[in-house]
Amino acid sequence: MAQFTYYPDQEFLKQLNKLADEKLIERVLKTGGSMMVPVLKANIRSAVKNSTGALEKSVKVSNVKTDREGNKCVYVLPTGKDKDGVTNMAKLAYIEYGVRKYNRAPKPLILRTIKDSQVNVEKAMQEKLEELI
Repeated sequence: MAQFTYYPDQEFLKQLNKLADEKLIERVLKTGGSMMVPVLKANIRSAVKNSTGALEKSVKVSNVKTDREGNKCVYVLPTGKDKDGVTNMAKLAYIEYGVRKYNRAPKPLILRTIKDSQVNVEKAMQEKLEELI
């Protein structure tokens, strides 16, 4: 699967670290994740022309999790399976990387989603942080 690491502005991280309550941090992260959902859905819609819309509808923000380094994070990813048992995450991987066996070209959309939504995500998280402080 695709993996990326994103490091926000250092000043924003300092403000975020001032929040002692983990519930507030979780609310800020969920706000950022919710801003990325419509961009990913739009990119899926543009990459797959003959779609039923099931993959697009399955995109959700995960609960706040802690990674190996102890950082809090949320994931924006498709959830669930289709009627044949194929996970929607696997479908996204097939779109992203292509399928050589069936001569399907890759249509990279994850990196494009990150670039397209970065400004809006940072702005929304900053506004939510200022609202909570």
